[in-house]
Amino acid sequence: MESTQGGDTVVLEGLQDMPNWEHHDGHITRALELDDSQHAQLVEQIRIVADTFGLNPTLDRRNGLTHVSLCADQPDGDSLITFAGRIESAYIAVVGDEIARARQPRPHWWARLKVQLNGKKRAARTGASG
Repeated sequence: MESTQGGDTVVLEGLQDMPNWEHHDGHITRALELDDSQHAQLVEQIRIVADTFGLNPTLDRRNGLTHVSLCADQPDGDSLITFAGRIESAYIAVVGDEIARARQPRPHWWARLKVQLNGKKRAARTGASG
């Protein structure tokens, strides 16, 4: 059981750097905005990567989105995060770098940095006026 808990820790920490991936109900999931031909290209690439890692993701197409789901109950969380990273790379290869970046929210670290910078600006204004 400890290896699963350790794997969960690795998965949760790894997903902090991948804001479009979610961890819930024992799975890591990602929804990708693709047209039908892009979906077909991505599925082919995912199958190749999944075979390499010995993983069996669930791929589903609903409402113009491709949903990728993978059981996170694996002792090797590093493989899951690496697999998710490979899917991100394949997604970028299919839709193009600019489109992929435009569809992704800014990473969590960006929001934290922005809050820190705004706080320093406020502190500087308050200190200068007092």
